[in-house]
Amino acid sequence: MNLYNSQEETRRIIISDIVKKRGAIVPIIGDDVIAHKSKDSREETPFQKFLQQEFQKKYPQVEMSDADAV
Repeated sequence: MNLYNSQEETRRIIISDIVKKRGAIVPIIGDDVIAHKSKDSREETPFQKFLQQEFQKKYPQVEMSDADAV
């Protein structure tokens, strides 16, 4: 039961964060359309992968399967 509550609370936090940032969300058109370039290494990462990495840093308790990490 405690795990369910934790997941439910995490879901509420994620939804709240998205709603707060709704004016700054940019739709992803497709693979390799937008990339994030690291200031240090100048390495490019597909933007969707970058968003997933940042999401996992902020919410490490949320498990993502390989199928989720598209």
